[in-house]
Amino acid sequence: MVRVHDEAALRLVRAILPGMVARGRGGIVLVSSIGAFTPGPGNATYCATKAFLNLFAESVQAELDGSGVRVQALCPGFTRTEFHDSAELARFDRAAIPGPLWMSADAVAAESLAALRRGRGVVYVPGRRNRALVTALRAARCPPRCGGPQPASSWAAARRPAARGEAGRQRAARKRD
Repeated sequence: MVRVHDEAALRLVRAILPGMVARGRGGIVLVSSIGAFTPGPGNATYCATKAFLNLFAESVQAELDGSGVRVQALCPGFTRTEFHDSAELARFDRAAIPGPLWMSADAVAAESLAALRRGRGVVYVPGRRNRALVTALRAARCPPRCGGPQPASSWAAARRPAARGEAGRQRAARKRD
């Protein structure tokens, strides 16, 4: 799976990128997944390889800034394709996923290409419901007080006993004693 998802993407990007940069235009879509946003019990390698694609796309796009070449990590959710027909997913029950969460492959592709043309984010999640799902997954992994990147002073304050409440002050006092 690592070879198919990640190594192949690295090789293909490396092969096509020089020509695009030389022309001053082009677009690369790496197919990731909403699985990239959460650990997946029983799917650890899948989720990790898709998370890698997201970070790889963001890194490559940062390196290409101003080149005219755009990179996108497309993160579809449940998409009606033959993907779920594979032997590895024989036990997967499509009926267990509510119908409104499924998208057609055409709709996923159309949204992806429109977002790429408009430059709407490197990591792109098609479908309003999928974006809401990813927001919920991120919130579940990161409590509100974490909230993503914060100034160093906020993190430093969080480590001070006063910022941790009475229990934190008591633990800090015991450590000093």
